[in-house]
Amino acid sequence: MQKIGRAAAFALLALCMTIAAGCGGNSGKEPTPLGPQGTKLPPGVVEQGGLPSEAPQREQAAPSGGETAAARAVLEVGGGRFTVTGVTRHDDNATVASQSVRETAGDYLEVEIEVENISDDLLDLSQFEFRLWSPGIDTEDYPSRYPLGRPVGDDLIAAALLQQEDLSPAGFSIKIGEVLEDCFVFFDLNPKSVHPNPGFIPADATFGVYKARGEGAGEKAEISLDGLVKEG
Repeated sequence: MQKIGRAAAFALLALCMTIAAGCGGNSGKEPTPLGPQGTKLPPGVVEQGGLPSEAPQREQAAPSGGETAAARAVLEVGGGRFTVTGVTRHDDNATVASQSVRETAGDYLEVEIEVENISDDLLDLSQFEFRLWSPGIDTEDYPSRYPLGRPVGDDLIAAALLQQEDLSPAGFSIKIGEVLEDCFVFFDLNPKSVHPNPGFIPADATFGVYKARGEGAGEKAEISLDGLVKEG
């Protein structure tokens, strides 16, 4: 009985060594990592579920928001606060084309404006002029009543404040505290040609609001267009 017990023990030991040799065929290599409940994980993935240090990292996406917010500038004149919400240079006049103004190519400047009445009375918008000055503007090229820039001084033109909805002039009064949105002024930078005006450089140009009539006549405020103009 003792001999049989030893024989059985030796046989069991030999069997275990044979199994171990078969499982150790990748001797000298790291064992395959195991996940929860002993399951094998894909190559390169550690038990914690992360990536190995040598794995390439995905580039971070650029912050959402895209374009830079439009520049704003504020002019306060004669009881009105005029906020420039955008300035765009166009290569046609499609923005103001209508039955009375035919569409044509050229060099144009659109100035978008919000108006707030900060006075203690009605604000009559017909008393204000909206002006553009640049050494590249030749006022001799502009007819005296040209709606997209009538000459009012050396290198200086003026145009009406228009409503985007119907292109009608904003020549009415607004109440105390009222804000008039969706208005703009449209200038022709080169009235005799469809080509860009090479002399008009935004860094050298100014946009201004002038109180032409009524109480406070002669008051004015202006801003440089440097850094405000975008191409349309």
